Amino acid sequence: MDIRSITNAWSQQISSLPIFAFGLWVTWNLTAFAGLPWYVETADAWRISEFVTFHMIGALLALATLLAGASRSTEIIKGSPCVIVGGILASIGAVFVILSNPDILPSKTIFRIGCIIAGFGTTALFARSAAWLGAMLPRIAFMKICEGVMAGGAGYCTMAIMPYPVNCVAFVLLPVVSALLHLLHSYDAAELRVLEPAGRFDRKYWLFLAALVVYAFAAQLLKSGMFPLSAAEASTEFHASTLMIMAVAIASVFLSAASTEQFGFGRIYRPATLVIIVLSIAIPLTGGFGDAEIGQPIAETLQYVFNLIAWGMAAYITFQAQGGAVRIFCSANAALVLGSLAGSIVSQLLATSGVFGQGFIIACLLVDALASLMAFFVFPERCISEMLIPVDEKQYEKKSDGEDHFAPWKDACAKLAQGAGMTTRETEVFTLLARGKTNQQIADMLVISPYTVRAHTRSVYTKLDVHSRNGLVHAVEATVAENDEPTDKQ
Repeated sequence: MDIRSITNAWSQQISSLPIFAFGLWVTWNLTAFAGLPWYVETADAWRISEFVTFHMIGALLALATLLAGASRSTEIIKGSPCVIVGGILASIGAVFVILSNPDILPSKTIFRIGCIIAGFGTTALFARSAAWLGAMLPRIAFMKICEGVMAGGAGYCTMAIMPYPVNCVAFVLLPVVSALLHLLHSYDAAELRVLEPAGRFDRKYWLFLAALVVYAFAAQLLKSGMFPLSAAEASTEFHASTLMIMAVAIASVFLSAASTEQFGFGRIYRPATLVIIVLSIAIPLTGGFGDAEIGQPIAETLQYVFNLIAWGMAAYITFQAQGGAVRIFCSANAALVLGSLAGSIVSQLLATSGVFGQGFIIACLLVDALASLMAFFVFPERCISEMLIPVDEKQYEKKSDGEDHFAPWKDACAKLAQGAGMTTRETEVFTLLARGKTNQQIADMLVISPYTVRAHTRSVYTKLDVHSRNGLVHAVEATVAENDEPTDKQ
C-alpha cells in the first residue's frame, strides 16, 4: 500500500470519528440512565428518578449558558478546551455518582452533585456535534444520527455484559474518549460556515420549541409513570428498550438510504407526535397494556425516537440557515430537556403524593389535551411545511474538486425571476427564499427591514402565481427538471 492509499484510508477513518464520538456520548447516556455502573440491588429506589432529574438540571444549565452568549459560545465550541473540559467534567461527575454507592460513600449530596456535573459536561460534548451534523444534507445528517445511536446501543450492550468493576471504569472513561475523538476531527469549510451566527429565531421556530417541550413532557411523564418495577425488572426493561431503539435506528438508516424522494421531516414528525398523544392515553388507561414491563420499553423507545426526530430537524434547520448551528441544536435540546425535566418532577410529585395511580391518569389526560392543542392549533402541520422548506439534495452534488455544486438551482431561480419580470431586489429575495432562509435572515443578509422582505415576498408570490414557500420551491424544482431535459429530442 502506497503513501497516498494510506492517507486516503486515514482520511476516511477521520471522517467517521464524529460518529463514534457521538456514539460514545449515546453509550454513556444509555448506561447512566439504566444505572448499570451504580444502581445495585442494595441501592435505594430514589436513585434512578433523582439521576434523571439532576442530570437534566446540569444539562439545562449548560445549554442555558451556551444560549445566553450564543456568539461567544460558538467560538468556545470551536476551540479544543471546551470539549476537553466537557469530557473531564463528565468523568468527574461519573466518579462522584459511583462513589455515592451505599456500599462506598452513601451520600445524596455527592450523588446529586455528580449528576449535575456529569449533565453539564456531557452537554458540551453534544454541542460539539452541532457543526458536523448541521453541515450535512438533511437526509445524510439523520442517517449519521441514527448510525451514532446504533453505535451507542452496541456500546451499551457491551457495557451490560461487563463485570461490575470494569463497567465502572469504562463509565468514567467514556466521556474523555469521546472528547478525544472530537479533537481528532478538524472542522472543514462547511462546518465552519454553519457555526457562524445566523438571524434571530422567527415565530414558527419558537412554536416548534414550545411543541418540543410539551411532547417531551408527555413522553417523560408516560415513561416515569410506568416505573414501578424492581431493580431486576427495570434492568431487563431498559435492555429491551435499547434493542428497540437500535432496531428503529437501523430501519431509519435503510429507509433513508433507499429513499429516492425528497427527504422531509414533516412526514415523520406528525405521526410521531400523534403516537405520543395516543399512547399517553392508551398506556395509563390499560395499565401499561396489561403489563408495565411491556408499556415501559414502548414509552422509553418512543421518547428516544422523538429525540432522534428533533435532532434531525435541528440539523435540517441548520442546513437551511447555513449558520447558527450551536444556537439551533442547543435550543432544540434545551426544549427536550426542559420538557423531560418537568415530566420527571411531576411524576415524582405524583408518586410521593400517595395518589399516583389516579393522579397519573389525570395528569396524562391533561398533558394529552395540551399536546393535542399544540399539534392541531398552535404548531400544526402547515407550520412545519413553512419552517422546513424542502431541500433538493440532488442539486448538492460534489464536483471533482470536492466543492458543492449549486448551479442548477441558481440557474432555475434566475430563469424564473427573468421570466416573471422581477426586479433585482426581488430576485435576491426570491433566491434566498428558495434556499430556505427566514424573513429575518434575509433582512439581515440584505440589510433591509423584515417589513420590506415581506413586501418583496408578496410581490414574488404574485409574479410566480404561488401562495406559499412550498409552491415557490416546487416552481423552482419544475424549472430545474425542465433544464435537465435533453433539448435534441428526435
